[in-house]
Amino acid sequence: MARHVGVAGIAGAVVGSVLAAPALAVPVAPTALTVSPRAEAVWASWTAPPGTVDHYMAWAYDPGSQVDGSCMVTGTSCLIGGLDTGVAYTVRVAAYETDQASSKGAEAVSATTATPGPPSTPTAPTAAVTAPGKVSVTWGAGGGGIAAESFRVTSTPASAGCVPATPVGTNCTVTGLDPATSYTFRVTARGPGQTGTAVSDASPAVTPAVPNPPTDIVVNATTAVSGTGEARISWLPPATGGTVSSYTALVTGPGGFSDTCVETTDTYCDIAGLTDQATYNIRVFSNGAGESSQQQATATYIGGSPSAPDLLAATGVSPTGVTLNWDPTAAIGTAATNPYTVTVSPAATVPTTCVNAPAVTASCAISGLTPGVAYKFRVGAAGGTFGQSTYTSAFSVAARPARVENVKTSVEEGGTGRITWTLPQSDVVPSGINVYEATDLATNGAGATPIACVGGAAPPLVLSGKAVECILPVVSPGTTNFVVRTFGWSEGLPSTDFYSDSASTALAVGAPGRPYIQEAVAAGAGKATITLRRPAALGAGIESYLVTSAPDAKTCTAKYIASDDPTSCTIEGLTGGTSYTFTVKALGVGGNDDSPTVTSEAVLVGPPGVATSVTAKATENSSITVAWKPPADNTIPITSYTVRSTTGGLQCTVLATATPLQCVFDNLAAGSTYKFTVSANSQSAGSSDVTTESVTVGASAGGVPTGVQASANSGGLRVAWSAVAGVAKYQAMATANGKSTWCAAVGATNLSCTIKPLEASTEYTVAVRSVSAAGIPSAWSTEITAVTRKALPTIVWPATSPGGGGLKSSGGYVLYRNSRTTISGYGYLPGESVWVYLYTGATKVRVGGATVKADGTFATAITIPVNATRGGKRLLAGGWDADGDVRWQNAFITVR
Repeated sequence: MARHVGVAGIAGAVVGSVLAAPALAVPVAPTALTVSPRAEAVWASWTAPPGTVDHYMAWAYDPGSQVDGSCMVTGTSCLIGGLDTGVAYTVRVAAYETDQASSKGAEAVSATTATPGPPSTPTAPTAAVTAPGKVSVTWGAGGGGIAAESFRVTSTPASAGCVPATPVGTNCTVTGLDPATSYTFRVTARGPGQTGTAVSDASPAVTPAVPNPPTDIVVNATTAVSGTGEARISWLPPATGGTVSSYTALVTGPGGFSDTCVETTDTYCDIAGLTDQATYNIRVFSNGAGESSQQQATATYIGGSPSAPDLLAATGVSPTGVTLNWDPTAAIGTAATNPYTVTVSPAATVPTTCVNAPAVTASCAISGLTPGVAYKFRVGAAGGTFGQSTYTSAFSVAARPARVENVKTSVEEGGTGRITWTLPQSDVVPSGINVYEATDLATNGAGATPIACVGGAAPPLVLSGKAVECILPVVSPGTTNFVVRTFGWSEGLPSTDFYSDSASTALAVGAPGRPYIQEAVAAGAGKATITLRRPAALGAGIESYLVTSAPDAKTCTAKYIASDDPTSCTIEGLTGGTSYTFTVKALGVGGNDDSPTVTSEAVLVGPPGVATSVTAKATENSSITVAWKPPADNTIPITSYTVRSTTGGLQCTVLATATPLQCVFDNLAAGSTYKFTVSANSQSAGSSDVTTESVTVGASAGGVPTGVQASANSGGLRVAWSAVAGVAKYQAMATANGKSTWCAAVGATNLSCTIKPLEASTEYTVAVRSVSAAGIPSAWSTEITAVTRKALPTIVWPATSPGGGGLKSSGGYVLYRNSRTTISGYGYLPGESVWVYLYTGATKVRVGGATVKADGTFATAITIPVNATRGGKRLLAGGWDADGDVRWQNAFITVR
């Protein structure tokens, strides 16, 4: 059901024979209406109809004939937005001759429908490396939108992309990628025309490179029983390189021995059938990206050789060394009688005591390591690589420890302060910890004085390397920033030369500062919302904010949360139409004082006043107009009005600045009854409602006039027509060059009126319609054309009367002063004026004038001036002839 905002129906009163131009429809619909889809919208364009057009309205109808969107423009195209994706919409457009809703013309209907985008969002793609620098990307078309016209794949980082072989294919290969870079991929679906795009989620990351070979190949016997020929090969995945899809292990040896683990995703391979004391070649391949890379090792199999001992936690970690520990009882086979050997990666000097160490040895101290380098270690039992453990996870032996994290401060009971932190997640335990004031540390550097934490030791190291807090002595009000410094080791001893500092952290003591009021606004009927910003100085901390209204002392509380800035609270139960201020203070924590208060600007609380002079009238066939005036009390500004029917779901919204304030509802069923609620809406102070009386949609219009005729007259056209039964008045309209002029005839038997003023020498299109007693207009009559007269020249009266004749005097040509006579003439333009002057030499005086009759004659009674001099004189008549040229006639008279 179309709904639009317009003005009242045709109304007006006849003044003479001319009616002020009412709001009436242009006679024909726009043409050449086309529609095309856009993203959640359709674009409509059309050709303007003949005649005056003030604006156009276009509506988008869904398949259920419901209006989902509209637009109003003065041009011949517009975008109708807010539509549903994938729905086929039909568009209708109508022209309005004026800004009044009743001037709506016939609707044009689009011959085709338009289905808005955007297209469906593709499913998140999968990405598979097919070769170095190449990735195959596959996706699904998705659902929920229109069908895509094409797809495109883009990479992140944005270095490459691809399109499928066919525009709507769902696979393509991206080439030219950097084999050393990790990529994700997204698919962009493009809809037809300008219906928009949709972008998928990102694929899992892949690196388009050949995988690096595995590392640290280890071979262990899998049983303590000699001669079984069983062993397990294990390895570590490569830390860098392309994605590994599987591994292949190949073992070859004497007598043509060969065994393989093919395409395994495990990081081990069990081998059987080995010969004791024989030497085997072992190769392990990393498979991926269509290629493989390998790591090779050679080992002698000793049946029943020990498995790897279990490595225990390292101890004695220093800047340059570490003590490695293991559990010899965890090994099987001949561990009890075979020695152990320690190896380091990257290579470092291993003490001779750690090579072929006795089987009873379970530790090894390694020194000479480089601070800051990450090392890993392994221990092998006698029997070659078949008895070695895997490497430990890498860890650094560094002189500089990591800094502490999560430094926090608080004020304790009694005025003491507390600083807490968490120790660094590192294999290096700090040798000690100090706390400094940040300003002292920045100014004095190594000469700064550490804080004497309660229970701590004397400098240079106040706290142990495992401490997680410092209790401060009594602190004064204000804000102090602290830094926590961790110290490292040197040659196994605590050292103050190697340290790491935490971020500076503030400790605030005392009452918080004055908070800020960002805004205080009405928030609906009887409500106001106050938005706050935390103070610059927090003091010891803020528990919450307390807001109090004046008057009424209503309150609300906003809990202080450090991450919520700004924050707000809403006070309810306020009196509408009352101006309030709001006082805010921050409540201190732990018994600290509250902040100073701050007061807002005055806020006027809603709801606003109600609309006045609200009416609902049936204004034309199948239409109702709801009109109103602004509230009498405009203390709270109105931003818009909303009109809703109590039944039937009718609704429209009008800006408060609209003129006039009203809504027109069209296409209603004759005889149906409605009530309407008019809501006056404020920006933030709520709205107020008023409901109209019931109104019934009016009956149909009267008949269409026939026999229309038009003839040119002075400055316009006289229009006549045949009578129509049962009407209250008629209205005639003349249109040319996009401009319309009107006249009206009141009464069923008044069958003519004059339309003026009109442009001279111009062809006009003329039509007539009837208006019923209920104010409902009929359709327009069949159009006719008529041409107005040319513009009449200005009459310039001569200084002396010319000779000639043609005028007649009913009283003769010898006249007395103060006597009367009737002067007549002929050959003049009907309907125009003729003036008569009395000439005495070069002196003239106007003595009469008349309107020319239909036959071109005129007659006017004149009086000879009482002060006229005696003697011969001339009477001169001036006007226009039938061709529009100046015409003169005169007569000689004698005055006595």
